Amino acid sequence: MGRKNTYEEGHVFPSGIILVKRIGKDKYRTAICDFKCPKCGKIFRSNIGNIARGRKTSCGCDKQDSIGEYIISN
Repeated sequence: MGRKNTYEEGHVFPSGIILVKRIGKDKYRTAICDFKCPKCGKIFRSNIGNIARGRKTSCGCDKQDSIGEYIISN
């Protein structure tokens, strides 16, 4: 069983997230990498599978914004 996809540093995913650096693998042998958030520019670490499948679309800054909007509007 070979690799399904190989992403090089600098690869831009459909969500706009950029692969900055490969770090290693987790206990499930999934690649862990540093990524650059397209919304705020912050570098964050994540499982590459979550990024590639679109499960994660930012560093979490969009969730913080939506919580702030909820508090302000109520």
